[in-house]
Amino acid sequence: MRVSYDELISVIADALNCKPETLTEDSGLGHHEEWDSLGHVTIMVSLEERYNVIINETNIAQLNTVKKLLVFLNEGVIS
Repeated sequence: MRVSYDELISVIADALNCKPETLTEDSGLGHHEEWDSLGHVTIMVSLEERYNVIINETNIAQLNTVKKLLVFLNEGVIS
């Protein structure tokens, strides 16, 4: 699977109900107005549904920025 930066930003923006231009690769849990704990769970569920992946509890806690999510989705690893 190959997920582009713009595609991921779009999915996250939809999940957070925010404008894509407010997100950067460094945006993440606690570093974006809408990306709180509930927003984080919403993002994880959206990603699981969109890309047919399973994100376990350990990964959910570690995948807390756009950059980390992009690496995980494209390479299957946590950066």
